Amino acid sequence: MEVKGREKADWGFQTAEIGWHKCYITEGIEINTKEDTGKKTLLFQFEVFEGRSKGAKLRKYVPMGLDFGEQMVQDILVCAGVANAFEKKFPANATVFDEQVIDGMKMKLPGCEVSIKVTHREYDGKTYAEIDRLRPAGVTDDEGYNNPEAAGNGTTPQSAQQQPVQAAAAAPTATDGW
Repeated sequence: MEVKGREKADWGFQTAEIGWHKCYITEGIEINTKEDTGKKTLLFQFEVFEGRSKGAKLRKYVPMGLDFGEQMVQDILVCAGVANAFEKKFPANATVFDEQVIDGMKMKLPGCEVSIKVTHREYDGKTYAEIDRLRPAGVTDDEGYNNPEAAGNGTTPQSAQQQPVQAAAAAPTATDGW
């Protein structure tokens, strides 16, 4: 056999450090259903592509069927710079949890860059990295966020509000925006 085993194999996952990281959204967007409750979540996966945590992989489970979950997915679309394409592609009454919209996310989101803020939590003696905040690619601080005087709409700075639109417009697309 070509591949040989090792006596000192380390298969542990790399935990991303606390703080801001530049990430790609990766393939693997999927619906998960908890067997005991039947509750569904939409899984998004991210990979850090620079810094000391380069290569760390993180997951974000978004609750389906809840307004909070829908807002989280819309935030991902905005920060990834594809919200305008989704607005044009799907009818106004569509939700981000509709099958065709999820299929669109599987096509459009992998490879998109975003900035995430990681926090840690302890559970059963293990340290877990959690995605606490999401921003457009390159925005790696909290300046102006949730500060109505510094922000255009009270939630995000004007530069970050405009960035997704510019990113979506600059990306080469098919004639229908896809």
